[in-house]
Amino acid sequence: ALPPGLAGGASGAGEAPAAAFLAEDVEGPLDDECAAEGDDASCAVSALQRRAAALGGAALPRRSDAEDPDPFVAQTYKGAPRWSGLLQHASSTAPSPQKYGFEYVATTTRYGTNAHTACEMNSATLVAGTSYLPVASSQAMMDSFPSGSCCLCGSAGPGTGAKTAAMGCGRCAVGRFIRKVAQGYQTWVSADAEIFKKEYHVVVADICPVSDPQNAPWCRKAPGTQNNFGAYNHFDFGIVPPNYDNFYFVFTPTACSPEIEARVHAQSKCPKLR
Repeated sequence: ALPPGLAGGASGAGEAPAAAFLAEDVEGPLDDECAAEGDDASCAVSALQRRAAALGGAALPRRSDAEDPDPFVAQTYKGAPRWSGLLQHASSTAPSPQKYGFEYVATTTRYGTNAHTACEMNSATLVAGTSYLPVASSQAMMDSFPSGSCCLCGSAGPGTGAKTAAMGCGRCAVGRFIRKVAQGYQTWVSADAEIFKKEYHVVVADICPVSDPQNAPWCRKAPGTQNNFGAYNHFDFGIVPPNYDNFYFVFTPTACSPEIEARVHAQSKCPKLR
């Protein structure tokens, strides 16, 4: 169990302004998960996949939980030590999105931003200065690929739309965090915290593939299959708001803002986004 106060959120971070949620207001740094030095081959295409392929099987730079000075924020990454003890006590009851006025519900984790994503974008600059949060969708939510196999330039394939949302590269949604963590442990974040009172816009900039062992409890390959926590959807957040923990997120797909739409088309080389 987490010590009292550990889930209380930021170390000295204030709440986000009532207007736009700006990039500089997020918990933790906006640094890319791997450094982009030179051409694309010098950096992992995503924090979650293609590590071995990018440099012919050589080890690639990877973000460490220890890099974040806030111990609570570090604990929200999928690879944090607390998961090993908590996953065996996984909750099987996801909240009903309809109860909150949305179509879908997703579990959430955090992995940081990345300069070279599977959607051929920079997930930090994509949203910089806007109210959007970049996310990686579960593979089941974007299971159609130009090459025929995971993981570049995924779009929603057959089977999405019912229980599994169609959230491929460049797609957007609006939603709310629910004060319930998938593992069922207590949260010390106040019910009055702004994170539970406002709506957040997200844009898909990356994928959460099943090939990475860390993703096994959260992400699925085929639409219509539940993860370990009773959800058919999962978002791995690149940037999170103050007081974030691994809360469920209820959401509805929606059109992206003109600004985000323009940035997606300007950045991505994916054929369906150009």
